[in-house]
Amino acid sequence: MFKFLRRWLAGDPPGSPSNPLVCGTPFLMEKQRELLAQTAARLVSERQAASVTPDPALVALASRSHPAGQLLVTPAQPETKRVFSEAWAPDNEWATLMAVPLPDGPETMTPRRLLELLTDRLWVMLEESDDPRAAMREAVWAFETAGVAPADVRTDTPMEAAMDLVQDNLNLRTALSVVGALPSEPWEATVVPEAAELVNETSLEEWLESLPAMNADN
Repeated sequence: MFKFLRRWLAGDPPGSPSNPLVCGTPFLMEKQRELLAQTAARLVSERQAASVTPDPALVALASRSHPAGQLLVTPAQPETKRVFSEAWAPDNEWATLMAVPLPDGPETMTPRRLLELLTDRLWVMLEESDDPRAAMREAVWAFETAGVAPADVRTDTPMEAAMDLVQDNLNLRTALSVVGALPSEPWEATVVPEAAELVNETSLEEWLESLPAMNADN
């Protein structure tokens, strides 16, 4: 196991495009780093319990800190709310719904990238709720009520639920396009001062209430 962990980090840093073992959005990569550190910590504990001196590299990996862009609080502090310093939001009535963090600062945004970052935002809200499972059920119900739910939603983890509800949800993408909340062409997403507050302060309930209603009654 340790040989695999060392090989996993032997080349480019985790998160580098040329490292094929790490892929996905910044939060997905962060989760991979967290799991990697947890595995290393478990191996260190097992070796210490067996009176075996663990490899220094393994100890370093177990305590390694992995900052991700503008993420100011890491998952190693689950009791602390994540706070984002840079974000983007549209200048229209969909700002509350569509505000997203900019983990790496301003970037050329595409519709797909926006949905990826929106997935990350929902993931954070679900994961940091007092009861993530109840929060996932609430989110699914809200999407169904608005008429933008996918055919099936995985609710084993907040990450899976967020991906099914946003990133891979054709019904939501269509609804956002119809109401003009999802731009059709790439654009330069710069830091919007008010956007960080929307991302940090909007509750899950407020975000769900801002979903576009596309059911038969609307």
